[in-house]
Amino acid sequence: MQVNDLSYLEDVSDGQSILGSAGVMVNSEAVALGESTATLTLANTQGRFLPSGVSVVRGVGFARAEGDVTITEVTVVGTGDIVVDNTRTVPDTSKSFGVVVAVDLPNR
Repeated sequence: MQVNDLSYLEDVSDGQSILGSAGVMVNSEAVALGESTATLTLANTQGRFLPSGVSVVRGVGFARAEGDVTITEVTVVGTGDIVVDNTRTVPDTSKSFGVVVAVDLPNR
């Protein structure tokens, strides 16, 4: 399908938010090397748009690796008016955990 007449569309700059909502990204990675290995990664995000115009998003990530050589990493990123994030890795790098909460307030 080819659409030729797009004159009714409005230009939007790259930096402009269209919906004005919060967002998160969660990335969980695990690598295990050796004779007996196992890995587990989990990533979960949930969002809610409240009737007051506030949007709230939460993301959680977990990574675990078992073996002779293990590497785990969890990365969390959020966008919004208020962003709180935290990641932790156990010193032997066999477990990593991350959480992020982003809140976008209505523009008044």
